[in-house]
Amino acid sequence: MNFGRTSLTLAALVSTVGATACNNGGSAGSSCETVDGSGGIVSSADGTLSLSFRPGSVSESTEVCITEAQRPPNGPPNVYGQAYRVTPDVPVDVNISITYRAPLPPDTSQAAVGVIRREDFDAGAGQWLALPITRLEPSNDLIAGTDTRISMFYGLLDDGGSGPANPTTTGTDTASTSTTDGTDSETATTGTTEDTVGSETDDSTTGNTDSDSNTETNPTGDTEGSTDTSESESESESETGDPVSCDNLPMGPFEITQIATLTAGGPEDLAMTGDGTFVLADGGTLVEMDGDGNTTDWLAGLPYDEDILGIRFDSAGTLYGAVGLNGTDLWSFTTAGSVNEFDTGLELPNAIHIDSDDQIWISDYFGDSISRIDPVAQTVVEVIGNNANTANGVFFDEQRGMLYWANYSQSQIWGAVITGGTAGAPIPIIELEGVSDGMTMDECGNLYVVDQGGIQGNMPCRIDRIALDEAGQNGEVFEITSAGELGNGCANAQFGYGFGDSNDQALFVTGQAGNVYRVEIGLSGYPITLPGG
Repeated sequence: MNFGRTSLTLAALVSTVGATACNNGGSAGSSCETVDGSGGIVSSADGTLSLSFRPGSVSESTEVCITEAQRPPNGPPNVYGQAYRVTPDVPVDVNISITYRAPLPPDTSQAAVGVIRREDFDAGAGQWLALPITRLEPSNDLIAGTDTRISMFYGLLDDGGSGPANPTTTGTDTASTSTTDGTDSETATTGTTEDTVGSETDDSTTGNTDSDSNTETNPTGDTEGSTDTSESESESESETGDPVSCDNLPMGPFEITQIATLTAGGPEDLAMTGDGTFVLADGGTLVEMDGDGNTTDWLAGLPYDEDILGIRFDSAGTLYGAVGLNGTDLWSFTTAGSVNEFDTGLELPNAIHIDSDDQIWISDYFGDSISRIDPVAQTVVEVIGNNANTANGVFFDEQRGMLYWANYSQSQIWGAVITGGTAGAPIPIIELEGVSDGMTMDECGNLYVVDQGGIQGNMPCRIDRIALDEAGQNGEVFEITSAGELGNGCANAQFGYGFGDSNDQALFVTGQAGNVYRVEIGLSGYPITLPGG
């Protein structure tokens, strides 16, 4: 926010898109969603199991169904929690997040999200393997892991399962390893089997076995074959940047590149298209920019040449923009030239965030509040009316059920548990230095907050990473960029989506000065709402 120029901001990003509910008359206890290349979340009918697809996980529209699994002998072996059958059980191109919400075992030391691969089940093995844990929140009855494919069965383990199901680089044929004495490759030191690769393995490579050793033993008796495989996997992971260990985050220094300079006052925020580009304002025109800063006109003739604050796409491809400094309206834009406005009744609409149901969470800077807008019904419901002084950036973590917002002038980050659309009591998350503007979240559930560098926007800005605890609270700060590396007056940052290269693990930053930066931090963003078409 820049009172010297009267220009505000705000940022949010959120959870998911591209998932369209479909009721196809499936069996009782089943739930189906269609997921396309823009990503999406599919949840079981009882809300226990959720599969979160990042953009690019699937290359074409796929109907994903979750059904309560049958009991043995027709279903998988009994497990601590309810087991679920998921179809289709196929590889994915980008790792997916698996969240299980149910009472956890009293001792969570060996708790995990378990999977059974079709290969094992068809071979009569039916053994539960443990996915790598990315989040464990006993107080919230939540555990999450990451998978390289849509597996046949998912369940909650209390004993760690019969072995790990470690994800390797997706989209690559990779041989499994075996020990030189002929032991089963599933207990080899690499902990990797053919089932954990994000694509089908080649029989000529693996040795074509079912549940025993999946590779031919090295005839020389040494471990050269195993070493080569491990090195190949490491090289592939470093090239793609996937998967990422949430327990060992990249700490920098990070490469920062200024990719463009646009008209000052216009690009307060940017909205990702999911196709390797993003849209932001350049004077009186909305432009579409690629990762190198090249632009084409997206829509000319904006209602105002500057002070367009938060902007986000919904799943239908409509772009919403808050122009609070010029009125109380929320505007919507389409490439067909449609421009509509909705009077929110707020005092100064600021940052916006669009969730997986296309509901718009919006901050009111002068109204000291956070509201939720249904753009179809054109209703505005105040969600937060306390501890939202000079409300700015807003973000809804749907996996945790936590809403976050920034108090701009006090540089405080607050949160609240959202249950059925209603917020609990505000929870102080952390107090930062400076003036907190936009915010976003990475794939590991860490918040990123842009410090504008002074209320006038004329001081060096920075970006802070807020590492949250399991409940999404009690943050710990790490500076992603230092003061001066991003110039003055930056306002918002967004992760890249759909680029197909390292830009998918970079933050794109903009603000009142009109400069656009890329910060290569080696992490992907949280699943957000992106245009589905």
